[in-house]
Amino acid sequence: MFVIFSNPAATVNGEKIPVGIYKDYLYNQAKSLAKTNPNVKWDEKYSSNKTFEDIFKENTINSLVSIYAVSQEAEKEGIKVTNEDIEKTQKYYPYIKNKELIQKIALVNKFYDLKVRNITSESSETEKYYNEHPEQFITGDIYRIDVKDIETAEAVVKAFLKGEKFEDLAKKYSIDFSSKDKGGFIGNMPLSQYSSVINYDLTRIKENQITEPINRGGYYEIVLVKNISKKPFEEVKNYLVSWLTDTTKQEKITNTASEILKKTKIKINWDDVYKVKIGNLK
Repeated sequence: MFVIFSNPAATVNGEKIPVGIYKDYLYNQAKSLAKTNPNVKWDEKYSSNKTFEDIFKENTINSLVSIYAVSQEAEKEGIKVTNEDIEKTQKYYPYIKNKELIQKIALVNKFYDLKVRNITSESSETEKYYNEHPEQFITGDIYRIDVKDIETAEAVVKAFLKGEKFEDLAKKYSIDFSSKDKGGFIGNMPLSQYSSVINYDLTRIKENQITEPINRGGYYEIVLVKNISKKPFEEVKNYLVSWLTDTTKQEKITNTASEILKKTKIKINWDDVYKVKIGNLK
């Protein structure tokens, strides 16, 4: 039995997005996701009673609508793409067969590149950011002990406070096999980075102190920090210039797309969008 699509998947300012192009783009996005996350559960349901596949299709058609809207704007501005632009784009979208769609994506990429090409962060901006966010540049050697229950966690804390070495306790008690043989050591990193992972502000503890047992859902973690220091500005300056420049460019792209979509007439045929099957991703 074949599903017959009489309507386009969507229209953007009167321009039709054929179901065939939507299917092509959907397959590319799904295939790309499956490569990085082979265990993705397409039939998993969310509180809205929609499956992950439904939500994925909604995001895909919305992304495709944005491509059409921005490509129309690029055409109004007289922007053209070269064969080199198209070939480069095809490499990033290896599963898209429709050449018209590849050309539109290439046009969108060139449009955004032209919008952000002159954006760069100055040294003064990076130094201001450095001074306003000192916690992001405080690093330390982080050690951890993971245990199954709160009783064991409390025993570890008690033993440490009595003078036992954290490294010895890690080798004895930790269930984290990637770090226990290294005395619980997992690396030197920004404290804010690991704080976001364990939902515990490591800047609240002093060097060579341990945290209280942290409930990680199914196990408890105890963390020790050594060699706490703040990276000097000159050491992180180049990284900050690059990061702030990229962040500013992305904000510009997001805001530009938002302004274009605000004035775009969009009609999405949701029934036809949901009917399309993703297909075999193997």
